[in-house]
Amino acid sequence: MMEQRYDRPGRGGVLWLVLLFILLFFAACAPAGSTAEGSGGTAAADASVRFLSIEGDVAQNVIKNSGTPVKNDGALPGDADFEGIPLTDFIAEAGISGDPKTIYLFSSGDGFVSSIDYEGAEEVYVIFSAAKGWSLLAPNHPPAASGMDIDRIIVVSESSEVGLSVVAQDGRKTTIPMGQLLLSPQHAEFRLDGISVNNEGSSDERAVALYTRQYSVVLSDIDAQYTGIPFVVATADGETYLTDGTGRFILYRQKINYKETTGDVYEDVVEIRLR
Repeated sequence: MMEQRYDRPGRGGVLWLVLLFILLFFAACAPAGSTAEGSGGTAAADASVRFLSIEGDVAQNVIKNSGTPVKNDGALPGDADFEGIPLTDFIAEAGISGDPKTIYLFSSGDGFVSSIDYEGAEEVYVIFSAAKGWSLLAPNHPPAASGMDIDRIIVVSESSEVGLSVVAQDGRKTTIPMGQLLLSPQHAEFRLDGISVNNEGSSDERAVALYTRQYSVVLSDIDAQYTGIPFVVATADGETYLTDGTGRFILYRQKINYKETTGDVYEDVVEIRLR
């Protein structure tokens, strides 16, 4: 438990705090990233931090925070001041594995997920603005492709070499692609990371519990042929563990852990060997 204490400010300190609050209030009410004419503006990149993760059938997980805001977030492809980046170029930084087929786009703003074919995705453009975060402009696609506050992109390919390697009993080796794993039926749970307490033990005690959301998949939910089959889990550091196959694979971006029904967790799984 960690206790935090705060000293009570004097009258002068209170007045300064009130003035600071008023200033911050009016600053927050100003339209982010806009000019007097209502265009995209030139707000500083740190005016609004937006997170975006590129995952799936890619060589590496790419994490982006705030980008450099475009000068005009209302500009369209063909306009002189348009600064959009083709989506295919934007995700290429992650290094696509296999033959890319579909791109899934997750919006933190409205909670929707849209998918588009990789073929033609060069006509979808990515921009960053302080008002709309990471956004997409797709004038040649249906409106659903033009989302804002995009915080996650999952690439799905055929013949991807990135994912969970499976060695069959006869020695044949296949891969369950990372894109397929991330889009498979998942179990969600909250894991308690810790509790922070102010004024512990007093009548004014305040406590906050902090959790992380954990998503996991069962192998038989991906393919019924794995039902009831035990396997050996092999991790990146060379360790191996015999399991009965009833545990869950915990997914976090490009990392795979395995959690036994006993609660034991084997981190950074790269391969399983069917028994």
